Amino acid sequence: MKSSLALILSIIIIIGVLCGNYFVSKTIYNNGICMECGGHYHIVGTPTKNYHFYVYECNQCGDSFRTITMMHKSK
Repeated sequence: MKSSLALILSIIIIIGVLCGNYFVSKTIYNNGICMECGGHYHIVGTPTKNYHFYVYECNQCGDSFRTITMMHKSK
């Protein structure tokens, strides 16, 4: 009983972290526009076997952030 409760709690925590990461990354991504200088974010790193993040960098000021989800511009 305790192990199933721990498993359920772990799943809820993981889902919460993933959702939190997505919404924070979406805010930072700002539809591809850098909030620091107005430049445009482009992808400079993608997940590999040992590195699990997408890395985005501004083409003007070099501001960067990493996220576990690929970002897309809203229509």
